[in-house]
Amino acid sequence: MLTRNKTAAEITDLIERFLADRGAQNREWYDFLDRSNQDPKLDFFRKQCGIINSQFQSNKKSLDLDRDNRWQDATNELKEIAAQLRHLEMGAQK
Repeated sequence: MLTRNKTAAEITDLIERFLADRGAQNREWYDFLDRSNQDPKLDFFRKQCGIINSQFQSNKKSLDLDRDNRWQDATNELKEIAAQLRHLEMGAQK
């Protein structure tokens, strides 16, 4: 199945939904992480999300006493990416 590239607004929405679900397994999220975007700026953000996701998920199944702190760090980083994407989208609309 061929899918089109996501826009900055769609990526922002996806990040916000991922955060609202506290990182629950989500097919759309993992599809996003696995599929490059033809726009180099947006693909950079996709890669950043992948790095953050892998750092959080790597110890998910082990006894991890610092998990809540790592989740908060990941949340903050993803919120910053969403803010940058919103700014990018606003600049594109001008």
